[in-house]
Amino acid sequence: GEFSPELLYSVFMPDSPLHDGAVIIRGNKIIGANCILPLSERTDISRALGTRHRAALGLSEQTASLISEKSTTPII
Repeated sequence: GEFSPELLYSVFMPDSPLHDGAVIIRGNKIIGANCILPLSERTDISRALGTRHRAALGLSEQTASLISEKSTTPII
C-alpha cells in the first residue's frame, strides 16, 4: 500500500497479525510486511535477544542501514 506514518504504526500495533517481522518500503510504497530478514550469524549474541534484534544486526552487517524502535517511536 501507499506509505503513511499511520499505516506503518498500525502494522506494529501488538494486536496486528503483521506485528512481528520487518516492513519493506520501496519509494513511497510498502511492498512487504511481516518479512523475515537474514539473521546475523554471530555466536556471541545474548540469547535474550529475539529474531527482530538478530535481523536488525544482520541487516546492519550487510548494509549501511539501521532501523531502531524505542518507546514505540520508530527511528529510521
